[in-house]
Amino acid sequence: MLGAMVFTLLGVMAELVPYWVFFQVMDVLLSPSALSTQWLLTQCACLALAMLLKYGGYSLAYFLSHHAAYAILAHARQRLLQRLAWASLPWLQQQHSGQLKQAVLQDVERIESFVAHHTVEGIAAVFGPGCVLAFLLWLDWRLALAALASAPLALLASGMLMRNTGKSYAQYVSRLAGLDAATIEYVRNMSVMKVFRLDASRFQWLNEQLDAYYKLIRQMTPRMITAWSCFAALLNANLLCVLPLGLYWHAQGQVSLSALMLTIMLGAGMLRPLFKINHLNSELREVLAGVRGLLPVLHAPQHPQHADDDALLLMPSIQFDQVSFAYPRAPVLDDVSFELPPASLTVLLGPSGAGKSATAQLLAGLLQPDSGNIRLGARVLADIGEAQRTRLIGLATQEPFLFQGTLIDNLRLGNPMASDADVALAVKVAQAEALLESLPQGYQTRLHEHGVRLSGGERQRLAVARVLLAATPILVLDEATSFADNMTQKAFYQALRQHYPEKTVLVITHRAYGVEWADQILVMENGRIVDRGVHAALLARNHFYQQLWAHTTTSQRWRLGAPASEGAA
Repeated sequence: MLGAMVFTLLGVMAELVPYWVFFQVMDVLLSPSALSTQWLLTQCACLALAMLLKYGGYSLAYFLSHHAAYAILAHARQRLLQRLAWASLPWLQQQHSGQLKQAVLQDVERIESFVAHHTVEGIAAVFGPGCVLAFLLWLDWRLALAALASAPLALLASGMLMRNTGKSYAQYVSRLAGLDAATIEYVRNMSVMKVFRLDASRFQWLNEQLDAYYKLIRQMTPRMITAWSCFAALLNANLLCVLPLGLYWHAQGQVSLSALMLTIMLGAGMLRPLFKINHLNSELREVLAGVRGLLPVLHAPQHPQHADDDALLLMPSIQFDQVSFAYPRAPVLDDVSFELPPASLTVLLGPSGAGKSATAQLLAGLLQPDSGNIRLGARVLADIGEAQRTRLIGLATQEPFLFQGTLIDNLRLGNPMASDADVALAVKVAQAEALLESLPQGYQTRLHEHGVRLSGGERQRLAVARVLLAATPILVLDEATSFADNMTQKAFYQALRQHYPEKTVLVITHRAYGVEWADQILVMENGRIVDRGVHAALLARNHFYQQLWAHTTTSQRWRLGAPASEGAA
């Protein structure tokens, strides 16, 4: 950056050389002495050298400023992504994707743009009027002061009108981030909106963010327009001082005509760089507001670093010990206790809103309990390092995420070194073999982001195969087969027990069909475990389980009836 400043100053000083040459030529033309060819050639050489220094200096300054800007951009984004990679999962879940996108992309881009372009422009805007003022002071101090007379008034008026704009810029950045988040959410849900023939006006969050953004812009615009108009008018008014005073002093014989003409030429553009400074000041406030937007990411709570515990690889039991958890103003779990024995399959059942998914997220480390502990053997789950925890616990959810890339890349995401045999087994257990056979390019089929060309059930099966390939000893399936029919679900769980008998599995489902042979079944209602046991015992005593099983078996017997005409025949 220091080099950019030096070369910018060189370019600014070179810009004054043509005016100096003009002053010399005017002096000679107004004097009785004749012009010499050698003198004119010298002046032309000075002009040529000045042009080379000007454009060469600015080119080198922009090169250095861009080099520094891209270095800052790369370092800032790497640092942000590192912080996000190690940020705690509970903190990440509380963030809006639009705000994180703005921090990593737009806010950092503002810094890069400001440093790359406006550093040179800002230095030129500061040193340019300073060099002109110094030259005019050398020429005639009275003319210099006359050319500068309107600047203090312009700055004073602008400062008075632009007070407290820092808060407005912070609000502007906040509103813009909220609008980004709402827009992303609207785009993601556009297919659902289309199904119900709804437009953007029915998406309440987007409407609220648009209204808030519009109101803020409507408040800021009049003040900005007034401030800028006063600033521009007063800066351009300096010739109203230079012309009458200069002509008076020239009439009195106190100022030469060449000095007056040069002052008019330089004075007309002397204060124009202050427009650029005012504009840079506005952009600097946006950059600083953006930098403040980076702080939450840079200060995001990080996963505590813990040493790996090899004893955890020996498949200890998992214990929920009086675990309670609540979202803001919404209690979810209340004093939940149960145990998952090693190499067992446990089913967690309950109505919607009972707290089943929260239980899965607590076990996977996505949430932290408000009270109580989750233990793996003698170790508290929260005290296990994040890296080891992801090697121990695999999670598949109802809404899997598939990345843009090949199908095999998605499957090997958690275990890049998985063999072809391991991949084939995971696909077979996940009941995804038919899907692979139907794809023309098989494992090399390219998936679009989110797997939008696959059905919900196909995405779920691929996600289950992926988590099986991760080879974690503990597997949490949170409605991971919700899109599958009863027979597919039954086949999956039978294959899971046959081929992965060593895994400790927690299944969260709204259907008990296919897993009635589980080692234990937990019934959850209103955030509590209200009953537990095996299929036969619960079927004999638990009313909710009886209803659930009756509904499951009834739906399994559904058949499409024959048309009335066929029945009559």
